[in-house]
Amino acid sequence: MLQMENDNSSLRTADAMPDLTEIVGTLSHELRTPLATIKGYTATLLRSAQRLSLEEQQEFLQTIAQATERLEIVTTRMIDLARLEAGNFPLEMRAVDMIALLQEAIATARQWIPEALQGQITFHLYPKDRQGQLIQTAPLIRGDASRLREVLLALLENAIRFSPHGGKIEVVVRPVQTLEETAPSFLEICLCDYGVGIPPEQLEPIFHPYHRVDTRLTREVNGVGLGLALCSRLIALHGGRIWAESCSAGGSAFHLWLPLAESAEAGS
Repeated sequence: MLQMENDNSSLRTADAMPDLTEIVGTLSHELRTPLATIKGYTATLLRSAQRLSLEEQQEFLQTIAQATERLEIVTTRMIDLARLEAGNFPLEMRAVDMIALLQEAIATARQWIPEALQGQITFHLYPKDRQGQLIQTAPLIRGDASRLREVLLALLENAIRFSPHGGKIEVVVRPVQTLEETAPSFLEICLCDYGVGIPPEQLEPIFHPYHRVDTRLTREVNGVGLGLALCSRLIALHGGRIWAESCSAGGSAFHLWLPLAESAEAGS
């Protein structure tokens, strides 16, 4: 049943794709903007380095580094999506501690918080058991740790980007069991922010390549519409599922279900 849902979602992707002109325009913006930043700041350093203080030079280099990182993320996601669509994307599967992986991803995401929002965006990780009680550890899942880290970083980046006024970003981890007796047990990761939220009609299309929610905010922030598409495909390769919903208190929640390690081994 899970595989059928993933297949049907893939079949709908082509119909939901933006037109070519829109895709090219978005890609052009996302590639040219960091390139222009790198070119401009590098030219200034080469021309005026002797007149700049060491602190100013450091700020210029930091800006160049950030633009370079952004450019690398966009191009890497484009290549990865092409490989996924071609079916050429092997995974290195092993038992993974998602709590440790989340702690590592959150530590990285903290570095992405804009300077103006430092101290105003906070992360909260809540590992829970099936009854909702807080615990120290969670069951292991079977997956590719490096690829799952990419998924977590994309979701955390998304939560930061769409929390323009700050707020809490909460991550709840807990084991769940489907209603089907023969289905595997899963570990759920629910990432919830209190940002601008997602319109109901956009909750499914946001996982399609190059799709961007059309609001004033999305036109002001970076994003080519590949991060969530990659998340969807990578989670499907792990035998899991991902979906989004709007939160009653505002913001949005992203749910990931990944098969527990023992469930994956029992089904192999």
